[in-house]
Amino acid sequence: MEADEMALAVREQEWLDAILAQDLPRLETFLTPEFVYTASNHGRRSRQEWLDAIAHYRFNDLEILDMTVARYGHVALVHARIRQDAVLADQARIGIFLITDVWIVLDGRWQVLARSSVTDALQ
Repeated sequence: MEADEMALAVREQEWLDAILAQDLPRLETFLTPEFVYTASNHGRRSRQEWLDAIAHYRFNDLEILDMTVARYGHVALVHARIRQDAVLADQARIGIFLITDVWIVLDGRWQVLARSSVTDALQ
């Protein structure tokens, strides 16, 4: 992995750490104003809807199992497998999830424009 891709991998881990800590002010610094989250069985959520949902999660575990980063100028794709053990609205969200994050350079720093999350059928 190149140095700039390594920096994005670190940023991805920092974002995951902020999610696990439910640090909403810090999370906001990672997201573009147009951020969109799409997930199987949850549909599509706006930036604010996603932040509101994170505040209601109860996390037991959240970790990156593996990750690849591909940079294309001011855009980068992060593909990751994440293990999650959490509860949202009394529903377990436990398993391995395949994540695709679209990062862009905005205001001189890397921010997330979109995240897609699907259950790993091969887990």
